[in-house]
Amino acid sequence: MLESSIDVREFVDENGVSPFSNWFIGLNAQAAAKVTANLVRMASGNFSNSKSISGGVYEC
Repeated sequence: MLESSIDVREFVDENGVSPFSNWFIGLNAQAAAKVTANLVRMASGNFSNSKSISGGVYEC
């Protein structure tokens, strides 16, 4: 079985602030679990719930 690994990156601005982290810490446990599950699926190469923006960048 061939495994694929995708490089999932978090944007951090020039001040070291991550808008994603700021948003994520405000989520309730159930929503955070769903977001985490999506990130794990994407890192494994499953983009079934994602939309290509361009240049290898996807959004959910």
